[in-house]
Amino acid sequence: MEVNKADLSERETHDIMDRMLALDKWEEIRAGLLDILYENDQSLWHETILYIYYFQGRGYKYEETKTIALLYSCLSLSDELDDNLIWTITKDIKGVSYLSGYDPFRDQTVVEEMEKIKKMRRQP
Repeated sequence: MEVNKADLSERETHDIMDRMLALDKWEEIRAGLLDILYENDQSLWHETILYIYYFQGRGYKYEETKTIALLYSCLSLSDELDDNLIWTITKDIKGVSYLSGYDPFRDQTVVEEMEKIKKMRRQP
């Protein structure tokens, strides 16, 4: 995925998504997006989360616990990420309202998955 915050317009981003989806390999695309978020290199996290959001807006689904845990793991490690965007993705995955009281940090299964992710991350 060749993306940089300042380089692509929203239209260009959607064009790239169309080309990716034309490959008809959603499972591989989803796995690739999530793999980027497992990396310690945070340079593509923001763009990757935007892709997750855009694909979700097109009706593509993500595994609940793993995805939410990964998003919040990244959020806890970076001051650069948009917590509102992450919440928007999360609330759609969970099927709760925007003003819901759901808190991933109080969801035991998400917390357990975040611990696994922490152990799996390669240390710099």
